[in-house]
Amino acid sequence: MNIKEISKDNYQEIASSLSKEDIENCFKIIESKDRCIVFPVLSFRSSIKNDIYPYWDKFIQMLQNENAFIKTIGLKLIAINTKWDKGRKLNIENYLQLCDDISLVVARACIQNLQDILQNTNFNEVVVAKIKNKFSTFNIEKRPVTHHNVLRKDIDCILKLITKNSN
Repeated sequence: MNIKEISKDNYQEIASSLSKEDIENCFKIIESKDRCIVFPVLSFRSSIKNDIYPYWDKFIQMLQNENAFIKTIGLKLIAINTKWDKGRKLNIENYLQLCDDISLVVARACIQNLQDILQNTNFNEVVVAKIKNKFSTFNIEKRPVTHHNVLRKDIDCILKLITKNSN
């Protein structure tokens, strides 16, 4: 796989034909400035095959990175790969801690990606309860005023999804 050949027109085709070596290279590239090139490849591959799931520990490491974009990649890969999480590696409490990240990009990614987690876990009662609890104790007032509206909208979207699917 040559990253120079990846484009928005062919990333799905490339993702469909990745070798184990290509996947390893993608994870190396994630740490570089070219992360935006391979991220769609890994995301799409995660949605169609379970061979990205074994890299779960790398997703967790991404959440510890100081770079907000790497954190958001980790959040998305965790969310997508819950589809394959038969080993129950998802620690929803740790995941939800990133709702409080100082970066608005990270906080929003954490909240927005809950949609995938909820759907992939079939609205698991424990996951739903922990999300509701997190949102009930989420202190939006600690955030800059300019963040309030978008965070409220993101939270409301997830709560509506839960309400719609909990009946």
